[in-house]
Amino acid sequence: MDKGEFYKQIQKNLDKSEDAMKIVNEIELDQFMPKQHTSQNGVIPHQLHQKELDEIIENQKQYYPFLAEPNPNEKRKPHAQFKLDELIAFKIPYYVGPLITKEEQQAQSGAKFAWMKRKQDGAITPWNFDEKVDRMASANEFIRRMTTKDTYLLGEDVLPDESLIYQKFKVLNELNNVKVNDKKLTVADKQDIFNDLFKKQKTVSVSKLQKYFVTEKHYLTEPMIKGLSDTKKFSNSLSTYIDFEKIFGNEILTDQNKQNDLEKIIEWSTIFEDRKIFEDKLHEIEWLTEKQIKAIRRYRGWGRLSKKLLVDLRNNEGKSILDELWRTNDNFMQVQAREEFTKSIVEANQKLMNLGGAASVQNTVESTLEDAYTSPQNKKAIRQVIKVVEDIIKAVGYAPEKITIEFTRGADKNPRRTQNRQKQIMEVYKTAAKEIVDATLKGQLENEEKLTDKLYLYFTQLGKDICSGETINIDQLNNYDIDHILPQAFIKDDSLDNRVLTSRALNNGKSDSVPVKQFGANMKSFWMRLQAHGLISKRKLNNLMTDPDSIGKYTMQGFVRRQLVETSQVIKLTANILGAVYGENTDIVEIPAKLTHQMREKFNLYKVREVNDYHHAFDAYLTTFVGNYLFKRYPKLRPYFVYGDFKMTDNALKGMRRFNFLHDLKDDEELVDNETGEVLWEGQKSIEELKKIYGYKFMLTTHEAYTQHGPMFKQTVYSSDTPGNLIKIKNNKPTEIYGGYTSNNDAYMAIVRIKAKKGILIRLSEYLEKK
Repeated sequence: MDKGEFYKQIQKNLDKSEDAMKIVNEIELDQFMPKQHTSQNGVIPHQLHQKELDEIIENQKQYYPFLAEPNPNEKRKPHAQFKLDELIAFKIPYYVGPLITKEEQQAQSGAKFAWMKRKQDGAITPWNFDEKVDRMASANEFIRRMTTKDTYLLGEDVLPDESLIYQKFKVLNELNNVKVNDKKLTVADKQDIFNDLFKKQKTVSVSKLQKYFVTEKHYLTEPMIKGLSDTKKFSNSLSTYIDFEKIFGNEILTDQNKQNDLEKIIEWSTIFEDRKIFEDKLHEIEWLTEKQIKAIRRYRGWGRLSKKLLVDLRNNEGKSILDELWRTNDNFMQVQAREEFTKSIVEANQKLMNLGGAASVQNTVESTLEDAYTSPQNKKAIRQVIKVVEDIIKAVGYAPEKITIEFTRGADKNPRRTQNRQKQIMEVYKTAAKEIVDATLKGQLENEEKLTDKLYLYFTQLGKDICSGETINIDQLNNYDIDHILPQAFIKDDSLDNRVLTSRALNNGKSDSVPVKQFGANMKSFWMRLQAHGLISKRKLNNLMTDPDSIGKYTMQGFVRRQLVETSQVIKLTANILGAVYGENTDIVEIPAKLTHQMREKFNLYKVREVNDYHHAFDAYLTTFVGNYLFKRYPKLRPYFVYGDFKMTDNALKGMRRFNFLHDLKDDEELVDNETGEVLWEGQKSIEELKKIYGYKFMLTTHEAYTQHGPMFKQTVYSSDTPGNLIKIKNNKPTEIYGGYTSNNDAYMAIVRIKAKKGILIRLSEYLEKK
């Protein structure tokens, strides 16, 4: 029986006495008969439990001497004097993970998420941990696992967000988008600003830049600065460079032989929260002094790009992408799209995939996906794509000439540079939410330059706990957790629309439940107020109001399906993998989704998602049809569509997004390729062919095999007079006498028809009932 049901049963039996009223009050405060052992105890520091244990041992050791057995681990005695203390005080380091090696786990269960490295075989206990487990080797494995992967170069680790290389990239990329009096910065001015301002100041404001042009570049008046996401200051800085210059001096900072060591320092600092293990790692760099080790601060966050992409790939002049950002005023997207770099990226990905038969392809794809920074749903979708292509190759005996992929664009029809979080929330505070925001919150927000996820949630929740509505102390954010609204078991959504800030005690007590079930009655109005004033999105409000237990299986699958549709990340990764695997002999044609939508509108090929999933198959056919048409109709524009073609120039692409590629497809005209004589479109005949395929009633479909977990029905036993069909407690206990369960959940479902003795087709369930 859960706590809510227990409270209901108690309240049914209460009278109007004073004692009964006290019980009612404690129930309302959720303090009546609390369990001694509960997940909410997790907020109590273990030192308090340990102190209580030590007092018990001191009082009882004269009767039970074994309780006072000293800790056999001499190094740990200052922290845990008794052997029993280690049961409370010892904690498995997060960088060690599950106490099983990768090889042992794979042999036992086939899983491979463990990374621990051993020193010796045998059982691991709190008292022999350092004898059995290699902390440093495990920490190195942890680094490899935790580092995310480049979205351009498959399998390449990304740089830390505060690495010297990545900060230089971000600053140069931001500078190359800046306009001064409506003109792009000259290369010389850009380089001077980088050296004179960014290398000396952690925050470069627009006003400082304007004054710099007056004092150093001899402008008569302060120029107008455009192109920044924040109109008051630059979003990026060389803060790590400035830190390191103070710690190491310019000589070490400019020593090319020490650059790799400096990058390692930042990487280790980003990964290891544990200061001790971080300093242990730093001792591997021999030239570091103890004073320097103590002075190095903690760095946070990961970038999106790898060192190989920014520094190691070279063009015909031997210049890297970072070099080009320095010596030109092109931004990153312009530089990486140049022929030499695009070609190098494709060749690097193809080399990684190591072509060589279906088994080799599948194994290489798996190893690539294992390291890819994308969701499990996206990985699953890519696996399905590769399997379908391999199946087709097996059937026809050769690789396809073309593979066509439909990709989507975001819904923003007026793209602009993304505002930073602080400015975004401040705008809402000053406009839509000005009636409900107090001066204290505004002051706190103005004092925060960079908003972490916790701070962002704090300010969008008006500084209140999303579950209790209680005010959060901004100086004690460590006592609060970021929690998923809809649990990961229901949907893999790590976006801020599915995360909230709540106290650790409430989060631990909530377990896998959802906010609406436990807190909805009191908090719905607050959540709706946040959405009405623009502080949270409508999607986030829907998540807060959703109870997974109350929606059907198909609605749940809809959540997962939307996860796949909403992101273009899976399309990009799929194109990269397909291009790497099959690109040598196969053209990978990328088609904007708007073109297939245009085909449907042009020829009245309506899509009805609610009827069945056939529209996916017809969309795939339309994608292939449009891909073939574009490939043949516009051979000079193939670099715009085909993955790995590198001859399209920036000027040739201007206005391309507004061009109507399908304007020649008319219902009363034939279209012939003037060079080859091939008929590309036959007017009404082609339309009839499209509609014939549109009307197909049989499509090969695959469905996900899944297993439901949890109880078969709610565990409350209802009395025999309860309306509705009850489920027997046991086979020999009829519901008319003993009552029963409600709300059955079918574990397995099959639609089956069989032939009965009289030749009548009936459902299996009906047949079994008659038997």
